[in-house]
Amino acid sequence: MAVDNKLKLGDLDDYNYEFGEEAPNDADTFTRFRYWLQNKVEGILYFAAGVDTQLLQNCPHSDRVKEQCIGGTVLATAVLAFLSSSYAFYIVFSPKVSLAIETAKAPIHLFTCVAAIFFGLIWAAMIFNLDRFIVSSTGHGNGKESIDRSEIFQAMPRILMALLIAVVLSKPLEIKIMATEIDSELQDEQKAWIDSTEKEYRHVFDERQKAIETRKSELIKQRDEKKAELTLSDERIIQQQQELQCEIDGTCGSKQKDFGPAAKNKKDRLESLKQISEAKHASLEPEIKSTQEQLDGLEGELKSLAAERKANRDVLTEQAAKKNGLIKRILTAHEHYFWSGTLLFLLMAFLEIAPILFKMMLRLSPYDYMQENIKQKTLAAKGIDLNEQLDSPADGKDKNIELKDAKYYEADLLKENQVGKLKIEQELTKVAQQEFLERVRADIKNNPSKYIRQNPLVEDGATVASSSDATGWKGIRNSVTECAESLKTENAGKSYNYGIGDCMKSIAAMKAISDKNKSA
Repeated sequence: MAVDNKLKLGDLDDYNYEFGEEAPNDADTFTRFRYWLQNKVEGILYFAAGVDTQLLQNCPHSDRVKEQCIGGTVLATAVLAFLSSSYAFYIVFSPKVSLAIETAKAPIHLFTCVAAIFFGLIWAAMIFNLDRFIVSSTGHGNGKESIDRSEIFQAMPRILMALLIAVVLSKPLEIKIMATEIDSELQDEQKAWIDSTEKEYRHVFDERQKAIETRKSELIKQRDEKKAELTLSDERIIQQQQELQCEIDGTCGSKQKDFGPAAKNKKDRLESLKQISEAKHASLEPEIKSTQEQLDGLEGELKSLAAERKANRDVLTEQAAKKNGLIKRILTAHEHYFWSGTLLFLLMAFLEIAPILFKMMLRLSPYDYMQENIKQKTLAAKGIDLNEQLDSPADGKDKNIELKDAKYYEADLLKENQVGKLKIEQELTKVAQQEFLERVRADIKNNPSKYIRQNPLVEDGATVASSSDATGWKGIRNSVTECAESLKTENAGKSYNYGIGDCMKSIAAMKAISDKNKSA
């Protein structure tokens, strides 16, 4: 429906109060979608502001814009709460197996990410609901554009709640915005902690390594000396063989060809060197092998020591990696980037407090008067008289309003009706009881035998002489107490109950019968 902007003075019939604009009939699909989306967004903003849309649809455009802005602030806070809490929950639950920078570069942990989003939605819903309550429950102030001291005091609980929410929202956003700087600082702190902690164990590893390397050097020296001795022996044999061949060829020594005396001496010398070499090989080779085995063992110890040292450092690295939680990051940001975090907190605090302050600063609008009007109509319809008014008292002093101070006419009327009915019923019951009592008394006077039942053992005060009748009656008692208890049980619910007098007569009759039998 098109809006007619030509509003005549004093004529409100031309004002378009329709809640939400509709697309023209000849509009294309995109335009219809735009109008539909606009109405949906406005509905969400009104819901976030906690506004009564039934009243708002009869208010001017300025009131609608005001409530939309308030709802937009509440919705924006909820979105920031989702982002902030999701990141905070991811930091809390994400696995930390390395130092800060390596952890930041690690792939996203899918399960932790899903859990963080889930808890982030819950937290955002809580913040949204709380902000919506704070905004909707905040009054409209004194109707002036200025904020006086009394309004600040009245809104102080809500302002404190908003500040607390701002702190909770700003810290995760702060550590996310400065994540790179915080990771660098944490990395340095973690490495420094590892180095300082490793010093406590380093001298133990160094002493063990030094002892192994000293022993290794000694064994290497012994092995090399024995190998050199064998090599020298082998070289002498080779040299002697060359001299023998040269002597046989006649190119050296005696210069005589063929196998002469000189060649024979050199051959004997060669055989002697071979024997000595074989003896040395037989003696030194097992020793060299044993020494090599010891060296291999020492090499294994060095590798084991290096692995142990690495494992110890890995343990320290794993422990240092845990110094990367949410609280540690907040403390690091506070220590190194205090003013940046403070500015972000002030921004979030302003977003939280702004709707409260704006509602106290704004003048009273038609929506406020209509809201007060519908409250008074509701109270009047239910017969409730409340002296609370829209404006403050004339003397400027605050007055405590209590529920018991109100007058509840409908409840009082219902109370009077119910109490009156009960009183009438009570009086009628007394009259009926009195009338019944008079009738019974008159009947007793006219027919007393109707209400008297004789004792089977007593007839007009005389005892029954028949002992068989007396013994046959199951009600024979030996004492007044037993008689009374038995009669009370047997005659429960009957129109006539035997009394103590009847029991005494029965016992007296039984005694007379017993005395008579004894005398006979």
